[in-house]
Amino acid sequence: MIRIKQNFFIVGAFLAVFTIAFLIYRENFNAADEVYLIPEGYEGCVRVIYDLEEHPALPMENHTITHKIPEGGDLKTSSPSDFGWAYEDRSGLRNVDYYYVDDNGERSKINR
Repeated sequence: MIRIKQNFFIVGAFLAVFTIAFLIYRENFNAADEVYLIPEGYEGCVRVIYDLEEHPALPMENHTITHKIPEGGDLKTSSPSDFGWAYEDRSGLRNVDYYYVDDNGERSKINR
């Protein structure tokens, strides 16, 4: 009976340590999600041109970076290309969503 209690305690302690480590990792190494807002009816490629000092930075709200693509398809920003990355050498896991946006600001999700 004592052996069972010891094993139960060891497993519980392991799970507690694992859970805490996972939560710390997730909080500190979580890449920002991204949303691309594309004008309704736009067809063709879009391009984001980074590191242009004379242009505004990409907005981030609720850990989500918003890319509002203009009519011509070229978004220019002062933000670096690794903005929102979880690591120095790679972006990490993130959610990326694409929407068409009409003149009233209404979004319709683009299914990939």
